[in-house]
Amino acid sequence: MKLSRHVGDKDRPFASQVVLAPSGQLKPSGKIFGPSVSQTQTQALEKEKEGKNGAESLLDLVDHRQYAKSWEEASPSFKTAVSEDKWGSYP
Repeated sequence: MKLSRHVGDKDRPFASQVVLAPSGQLKPSGKIFGPSVSQTQTQALEKEKEGKNGAESLLDLVDHRQYAKSWEEASPSFKTAVSEDKWGSYP
């Protein structure tokens, strides 16, 4: 069986999944395997962005001395570590 160097031949689906490299080796084509950034990496970047935005929002409230609102919007772990009364008593 001879494989075509042409990618995307709908009559030969196997040929659309691989390309024949100049060295004679079969290599996966980028068309079938998608971009190099995986969905997991994209989700991790989104979570990191959300975390950064949340931290900036919280710090903005503190900068404007809105301590009660900043405590309300803080994470559960922060609220466990620092009570609302204690947080509001900081200068």
